[in-house]
Amino acid sequence: MTHNDNTYTNTFSIDTAVVLFLLTLELGRSAGNSSIETILLAVTSLMVMVLPVALRNVELSEVRSWFTARFAIAGLGIALGIMLPTSMEFVPMTLLIPAAMISIYVQFYSLFRLRLAK
Repeated sequence: MTHNDNTYTNTFSIDTAVVLFLLTLELGRSAGNSSIETILLAVTSLMVMVLPVALRNVELSEVRSWFTARFAIAGLGIALGIMLPTSMEFVPMTLLIPAAMISIYVQFYSLFRLRLAK
């Protein structure tokens, strides 16, 4: 039983990109506070940025384009999080919870979609 490699031709996944954007938005919002929460958000953001491509067997050029897009998303999220008004301080985390749930569903669906070799 082998896995068909043509299912991983798409190098960009929108579900983890949304989760990364919302995480970095929350990270930018809490950047002024030097607390354990900020450190944990930074570590989690790095894991969401790196792990989806680390789990795949991809070429170096695809990894570069992946990280370029992910760093742009993270930079935009941090910049917008810093400029976020105080009246909207709970919005990033509120949106992050359903986005993460949808992302987990999509990841499990793609994992369980494996087919037997012919």
